[in-house]
Amino acid sequence: MRHEDGRVTLGFEEGAVYHDAADAFEAAQRSIVSTVPGFVYRYVNSGLNVLGAIIRDQITRRGLPYYQTVYGLLADRLGMASYQHSADIAGNLIASGAGFATLRDYAKLGVLYLQDGVWNGERLLPQGWADYALTPTHTGTSYAACFRANTDRLFPDLPTETAWASGSWDQRIFILRRHRMTVAVANETDYPMDLTVLNRVIATAIAALT
Repeated sequence: MRHEDGRVTLGFEEGAVYHDAADAFEAAQRSIVSTVPGFVYRYVNSGLNVLGAIIRDQITRRGLPYYQTVYGLLADRLGMASYQHSADIAGNLIASGAGFATLRDYAKLGVLYLQDGVWNGERLLPQGWADYALTPTHTGTSYAACFRANTDRLFPDLPTETAWASGSWDQRIFILRRHRMTVAVANETDYPMDLTVLNRVIATAIAALT
């Protein structure tokens, strides 16, 4: 998560959530602010799980069912029928990851961003959020708000403003706003995805459709 004031949190161990059956939200809130705002960038899971704790608290305060409400806020509205999100030992839907869906359903999330957060005429994301989320602002990093951007030319044949969500096992949802295109890919092998080939495949699709 990108803190608006530039803060960086330390102390959250990925293993505690994904391997040791810890309470993700409690572990994240034990993290500490360790740097002067705006000076250091690190990718950590803490921020997203703090946000997850806030969302659960607000749902509970309103007397609403937690799981049904979370799914109803986005996945159900997008028609992502295959989407399943894993919970930790405390029943928290782990905000830093652990979501599973078909590629077709993942692509719907990309379409939502192509449409500036509007789905079937209903605004699901705040005005301007897509621009913020897909555009890196920290010097020296291509990371934006839960998305990575192509500013470092990892994919040399794709536009620099290309952005993608990236999972731990080579799942990616590409958002190419200039070309009004989204591409969802996954890797079901024991070997890393060949990003050079992926670059060529997406570039070829762009050329064929424009």
